[in-house]
Amino acid sequence: MIASGVLGATIAGETLAWIPFVSPLPAPGPWWWLLLCPLVLGISMSWKAVRLTDFDRYWSSVIGMTLQILLGMAGLTAALLLLVRFVIPLLPV
Repeated sequence: MIASGVLGATIAGETLAWIPFVSPLPAPGPWWWLLLCPLVLGISMSWKAVRLTDFDRYWSSVIGMTLQILLGMAGLTAALLLLVRFVIPLLPV
């Protein structure tokens, strides 16, 4: 017998494993931000594969773009950290 639960269907008393948009997937621990590296590498590879006309310097262009994006993200992170930790507390309420 199939019964309906509040957030999803249950089958014979067992809830389904994951309901998209209702309960998010668990993060892969405290190192979730390292998943940015393969994501940026894939985006760089795709972008350069479409934009380059000559593939002689493909991998050097991909590595250069990957490093630019990662260093840009690190710089933005540091700037926001300084803003939140030091500048915003100095503002009058």
